Amino acid sequence: MNLTDLLKGAAGGDGFGALARQYGATPDQAMGVAQTALPTLSAGLKRMAESPDGLMQLAGMFRDTDAEAVADAPDAAPEAAAATGGKFLDTLFGDARPQIEQELAARGAERSGLDPSAVGSMLPMIASMILGRFQKSESAD
Repeated sequence: MNLTDLLKGAAGGDGFGALARQYGATPDQAMGVAQTALPTLSAGLKRMAESPDGLMQLAGMFRDTDAEAVADAPDAAPEAAAATGGKFLDTLFGDARPQIEQELAARGAERSGLDPSAVGSMLPMIASMILGRFQKSESAD
């Protein structure tokens, strides 16, 4: 399963719709933002998984964070979900996070037609929803 499918499967299969409702966007705009961000998130996950230290950090994030509820109801506690997503982005990108978020916000805004600040706010939520879906799929196995 790829990250797009994970995100789409959040909120009972309405992941893009749930994300869009939180930010006053359309599902197509939310999908555009996500599709802009997902290759970078995927590269961050891959880079982390390639080293023993990175793999331990990811395992700790999956173990110590309860993002599974976000996968089911991303709009139930948006502040907590965004904070969880922020921690996930910190884990993936470390000190480079602000620059990466700025670049993704600019590209996502261009692709979706949304304001870059709205896109920047969506990124931690996208990360949290993905983390929650990972946790959910892991607990189902």
